[in-house]
Amino acid sequence: MKPIRLVLYDEHPIITDAIQHYLSQYYNVKVQKICCSVEDLLNHLKDHQVDIIITGILSSDEIGISLISQIKKLNKMAKIIAFSSISSSFTIQTIMEAGADAFVSKKTGIENLFNKIMEVNLKEKIPCTNIKPTVKLTNKEKNIINLLKQGKSSK
Repeated sequence: MKPIRLVLYDEHPIITDAIQHYLSQYYNVKVQKICCSVEDLLNHLKDHQVDIIITGILSSDEIGISLISQIKKLNKMAKIIAFSSISSSFTIQTIMEAGADAFVSKKTGIENLFNKIMEVNLKEKIPCTNIKPTVKLTNKEKNIINLLKQGKSSK
């Protein structure tokens, strides 16, 4: 069995280093690349096959919703795990609707991230289609989400 090819992205190297160190004990996962900038991540995805991308959501470079869209354009089959301290259920739902395959809170511990990697890897990749939100959104909120998905400001 080939190891799961992972790419880690977070603008804070301490996060990606900790994840890589933890995952190094497992033979069935291989950290293919650590990226600390969106540009580095996207350039890597242009030239390499990746199974799973573990990404932070908020950075000085990018808002996660827009980043997920960019990743999907470059590699439709890669699975995305959002790894963040965000706790807003609305934001998490929006990230999932944008195309992330899973969300793991940084507050729950890195062991949960490994378990989610295994779970997501076993799932068949199904293209994201219109998922009805479980909360009612106003037209203004819907417009803001669409702007964020396009990488634009909500102003």
